[in-house]
Amino acid sequence: MKHFALVCVIMILAACTTTRKSPPPGNETEDYPAPVIPEVPLQDRLGMRRDADDLGFAEKSFQSCAGGGVCRPQYFSVVHFQLLCRDSEGTVSNVPVHLTPLTSGRVLWQLGKMNGGTSTDAKGFGQFSVVSERPTRGQRLILRIGKQFMGFTVSEVSKVVLPQNFCI
Repeated sequence: MKHFALVCVIMILAACTTTRKSPPPGNETEDYPAPVIPEVPLQDRLGMRRDADDLGFAEKSFQSCAGGGVCRPQYFSVVHFQLLCRDSEGTVSNVPVHLTPLTSGRVLWQLGKMNGGTSTDAKGFGQFSVVSERPTRGQRLILRIGKQFMGFTVSEVSKVVLPQNFCI
């Protein structure tokens, strides 16, 4: 879904880009405006692109100025996590010895009033990003896999070890 959204943004930006011939030397006029350069995706522009295994939460504020109107602060948040399954259910007092990555094509998330879906790869790594009008740091994050769910503060998310009943 994230890749689909990125492809859509790139296609829209490419469709809005026009190519014009350069004016003849010495004839620079307003008939030949500067070429339109597509904007770099927000995550790259804010320097928040990370590897999938760079776990945790990151947030950065930026100014959003739509259509030359009033600028207002917005917050771009990126959440990277890894889901691992242990070979037992319930509460355990010993550190689990055998952990297997949870690979799922459907991990639903809810962060404050925002929600969406993502997936985890073969190593259990998942990620999503949001743009919001308020900071998301300190808000509750809920991850749902099937009928099972877990919740924690978004700034605490990283490697999550789940009981076996999440992974069936």
